[in-house]
Amino acid sequence: MLGLMLLMTHQALGGDSLALIGGNPGPEFLQALHAAGAVGGPARTLPEEADILFYDPAGNPLAKAAPETLEKMKRLLGKGGSVVFLMSGRTGDLEAFETLMPVTLWAAQAERHLRLSTGGTVPAGAPARLASALRTPGFQLPGRYDLHLPYSTMEGGQHRYEWERLGKPLVNTDWRLLLAGDRDGLLPLLVEGRYGPGRVFVFAGDLYAPGLAAWPGYGAFVGALLDEARPRPLPASAAEADGVTVAIPAWQASGSLAVEVTNGTASAFNGVLFCKVRNFSRELMNSVSIEVSVPAGKTVQVAVPESAAAPEREIAAASPAADAAPFRRIDAGLSGLDRQKVVSVVSGLVDCTPALTLSVQGEDVRAFPEKDHWMAGGNNFLSGNGMPLGRSFAFCGERPKLSIRFGNGFHNIAPLAVATDLAWPENVSAQGLNDGSYSYESVRGKLPVTGYWAGRSAEAQKIRLAWPAPVTVARQALSAQTPYRGWDRANPPRYALAAEVPGGEKLLSLASVDPAVYVSGRREDSFPPVVASACVLTVSGLDAKANLEPRALQGGTFNCALGEWELYGWPDRNLPPSVKGKLTVTVRDLSAGTVKTLLEKTLFLDAAAETALTVELPTLDRYGQVAVHGEFVPDDGGAPVATDFPFLFIPPDVPHLLARSTLGEAEAGMLCSPGFLVGDEFGLGTLDDTQGWGGPDDQPWAWQNDLVEMGSRPRDSAGRFFLSSAGISHYTDPWRSFPSGRPVWDWMTDGLLAKFASGPWKGKTSIHIGLSDRWNGVPIGAAFSWDDLVRFDQSLRAAGKPGLQGRTKAELCDDVTSHHADAFQRFELATYSDALLRSQERFARAGIRMTTETHGSFPLAGGDLGSALAKTGNSVGTDLFWDLHDEDLYKSLGYRFGLVAANPDLESGAYGQWGWISGSLANPTWFAPSGDAEPSRRQWYATYWMGRITSDGTYRPYTVYGFSLQGGYGVKNTMADWDAFNRVENEMIWTRPEKAVGFGLVVSWQLQENRMGAEAGYLGFGLYAAKQYGQLDATAGEAYHRLVRNGVPFGFVASTHTLRKWNGTQPLLVVDGFDTDPWEIAELERLNKAGAPIVAVGSEGRAGHREAEAFFGVRRTEGGWTAVDGTEVVPDAAGRPFAYLRRRSGAGPTLFCPKPVASIDGAESALLAALCLKAADQPLSLTPGLTVTPFAANGSLFLLLGSQRDDAVLAEVGVRPSLLDPSFKGTAFRVIDHDRGVVVPAQWDAAQGTLRFRVPCAGNDGRMLQIIPSS
Repeated sequence: MLGLMLLMTHQALGGDSLALIGGNPGPEFLQALHAAGAVGGPARTLPEEADILFYDPAGNPLAKAAPETLEKMKRLLGKGGSVVFLMSGRTGDLEAFETLMPVTLWAAQAERHLRLSTGGTVPAGAPARLASALRTPGFQLPGRYDLHLPYSTMEGGQHRYEWERLGKPLVNTDWRLLLAGDRDGLLPLLVEGRYGPGRVFVFAGDLYAPGLAAWPGYGAFVGALLDEARPRPLPASAAEADGVTVAIPAWQASGSLAVEVTNGTASAFNGVLFCKVRNFSRELMNSVSIEVSVPAGKTVQVAVPESAAAPEREIAAASPAADAAPFRRIDAGLSGLDRQKVVSVVSGLVDCTPALTLSVQGEDVRAFPEKDHWMAGGNNFLSGNGMPLGRSFAFCGERPKLSIRFGNGFHNIAPLAVATDLAWPENVSAQGLNDGSYSYESVRGKLPVTGYWAGRSAEAQKIRLAWPAPVTVARQALSAQTPYRGWDRANPPRYALAAEVPGGEKLLSLASVDPAVYVSGRREDSFPPVVASACVLTVSGLDAKANLEPRALQGGTFNCALGEWELYGWPDRNLPPSVKGKLTVTVRDLSAGTVKTLLEKTLFLDAAAETALTVELPTLDRYGQVAVHGEFVPDDGGAPVATDFPFLFIPPDVPHLLARSTLGEAEAGMLCSPGFLVGDEFGLGTLDDTQGWGGPDDQPWAWQNDLVEMGSRPRDSAGRFFLSSAGISHYTDPWRSFPSGRPVWDWMTDGLLAKFASGPWKGKTSIHIGLSDRWNGVPIGAAFSWDDLVRFDQSLRAAGKPGLQGRTKAELCDDVTSHHADAFQRFELATYSDALLRSQERFARAGIRMTTETHGSFPLAGGDLGSALAKTGNSVGTDLFWDLHDEDLYKSLGYRFGLVAANPDLESGAYGQWGWISGSLANPTWFAPSGDAEPSRRQWYATYWMGRITSDGTYRPYTVYGFSLQGGYGVKNTMADWDAFNRVENEMIWTRPEKAVGFGLVVSWQLQENRMGAEAGYLGFGLYAAKQYGQLDATAGEAYHRLVRNGVPFGFVASTHTLRKWNGTQPLLVVDGFDTDPWEIAELERLNKAGAPIVAVGSEGRAGHREAEAFFGVRRTEGGWTAVDGTEVVPDAAGRPFAYLRRRSGAGPTLFCPKPVASIDGAESALLAALCLKAADQPLSLTPGLTVTPFAANGSLFLLLGSQRDDAVLAEVGVRPSLLDPSFKGTAFRVIDHDRGVVVPAQWDAAQGTLRFRVPCAGNDGRMLQIIPSS
């Protein structure tokens, strides 16, 4: 195009030179390469002459030479070659090359992260040859890894901490999706990116897999991939960018972004502009390269696409955190057309705020009293922050007030400045002054980021904000601290604010305050508009010897802090014009459809000014959402400015989540070896305080009393700490006896009761005991101390059985695990349960109610032992966040729901955690996990609205109490993050599920006990099956995640025991239901005759289950399964029998899939889900890639959608309300999107008896949809 001479590389003269390193390329692959004219094959080293490298970490001879291999790859890419990364195994070995890739491998760090099989879909704009290959039916990748492009909301929150690593180098650009899966989240299978002049491809699975290679289109697919990877010709010569510069205009409010390229040379410049675009929180939005042509001595503006997902943003907006702060960060650099040398690299922050701004703010939540121990309108994550979190819900009968703020050339411009602590220039926390975050969390020194500023103890502090060009300032706001834990003592007690005026030598005084008074930790100072190049805040009146909280950094002493230093005005010395126009504020009752005008007013506003008005909302007398809409229309015909604010009204007597604080007037928390101090504040003479997971007093004390975990395999060794077989720091076991024979928990109860008799709890009548790490349930797999073995041996002999055989500890452990595993588990769990019941009885005799909470552990225990545990266990927590199974939300939830189903009488508590959406990303900073609002909202919607059927046949919400906290919150959380969290948490507290809706997930505790055996499988907190069987919770989890991903609407869990008193007609999916006992089959048949569809998945395949055979209409034979009595045989894609569907007059359908759940692949999962929905008469249909949790509350049906997709989608939903809940009859319904605060247009499809609507959903987002019967 530019008429440059091209250097022809040698592939034009012959074939491409390839190197295949690692993996197991089969003959089909090699044949396809050679058919395409390629030269080369498998290699053990990377030859310098290679043009294309296929690199698979499995069996890779270069795995231990990653640094050298990386440099060779860069040289290959530097000459225009390509690297194709494959993922057949050992994916962790690819992390060394992430800097080259268009993806980051946090979701594919281990082979256990491998997902189910998938088909393929070609996205719009993909290469024609690739699309042609995929038109050959049969593409099926046996397994895939989750790939996310770096601007996915799944990793966006972590970019706030690690933007450089996750956002890739400047020359890593132009990421393109070439192939996606056809199920789950339709995530990428093949991604292309540019690295300098070369190209990098990542394939999300095993390209050499025999199953894939057998596909008739395989050769064409490999040829199409090779065609894309073929090196492009490089320019024979290219002008370097020396003498050409890049500038980033500081204010760009036109809705598009641009950079300026200036050619200061005497020759025209043709080259490449590399750009990264991030939001203010540093989350990547685009990574692009653009060819530019600049005449000599000229400047051109180059448009830079703000987002790589621009079409999707038109469907659904990006993260609120991304758009709440209207700033964009741009990194840019130039190279010649050869893309070799990048120069003129610049970074800039762009203010995209328009001149006219309009916002709605709710009342400060801290101004309202608690209701049933909940803050009325906001929640307790505020701590000591001085941030004004706005109320977004009220109780029926209230008339809440809203503040309407309209500004002209008036917004917070502090983020555009560079913050400096003048008294301590090296202070890293200075960046927390103007970072837009309102968070006092800490990454504990792991990264140089803080959300606030703290000054090193001195008599005075001096901080400065300096702008790159003059601005206009007119107001200061200090977000400091509240009296929480005395944090307000670190507020600036008196201060002087001054401006550095352009061209002036003296500071201009703007405000002098003595004393400084704060309202809920915040104060403002207004002054006439002033042009300034910097502002300086000098704080005085401090105690130089004080060491006060909060402390932003580890080590040192601090005596002053600020959460945020805001300066309002305009990002230029030249102000926009004054404005006159009409402001209108209305409120729409979304349930009734009525609209009321709250305010109409003509406004005149000068520049650098803001006006605030107050409106009062009319109340509602019922549960419902309203939407406030504000709009200002200028008289001069300029563009209107508008804003919307959803607001929820709740009846004050509605069933709601119970506050955890109501469980006990007194609380005790026990963690690792420091937990023993709760019972006895002993000391051994050391000076160090015991903290965290153990200290110098409690650890030796625990060892001395033989209270250290002991597994069945580790043996005593002098190389271990104090001869124990495990490191002691985190592994104590309090659920055994002292050497004297006295149970530890009895001793602990003595200590707790003493505090009620004469200690700090005297006069109180209840206690809630939080059992955290190592106290949260008996670790049966680590209960092999001499004490455990002796007591178990005694129990065997007391029951008239032979005792343990063997004399050494190793022999005794082997005897337990080989011949007594079932009895040993029951003994240990009964010992644990009896200890808690004895304690509860002793407290009761003293007039004290006792409950316990297990943090992070939910016992796998039903039956009599499960009932005993339920008598003491309240607010049981499960570790969804730290222990996220295989980086998979839905698998993690399935395993958890399986535990709940085993014993639905246990009441679960909720974690008030937000932003912890990935173990790989967040666990290293678990005390401050950082995640975007979309996946955080989806996580809550998928988790906390499930129900359960208890032993009396009653429906109850799965989650009863809230909130515990697993970790902390994000250091860089913005007000938009807190608002999103607050809205979801308020919905979770006050909108609770009231009855069973959708499918029930059912397990058999009887079957679990039947499968227990003398030889141990897994041993943990509960009763686990023998090693030849899968565990109940895992099997339920495998079934749940396979089906919920494909649109099956699970709404509750149950055990076959609890079904005995259940009379619902909702469809039930019974895990391993065919293998259950005759009495269980009888209960299923009773419900089926009442109309409930029954689905059974999985079977051992043993003959003789006559009752099950008769119920499901099948017979087990030596050759497999045979359908009887007109049962329909449903084949899989290969024509083999897959499932058996039976319909009988006067009963619901039955569906039986005998294939073991864990062996059902991706295609079969989709087929099974379709059959489940068919058996239930198609209650729901969804766009692929979405999940749904249904529930009913407040006379409405709710659907909680969850997107598994990275891209935004206009989701199509079809629902038959009466099939999800028989009480929702009729054909007239109104659909409300609670997250957006809008009515969703819906139509009744009379032919299908289905309500149909479409709702926009951003990538990985959650949606709460309310369906209201209307007349």
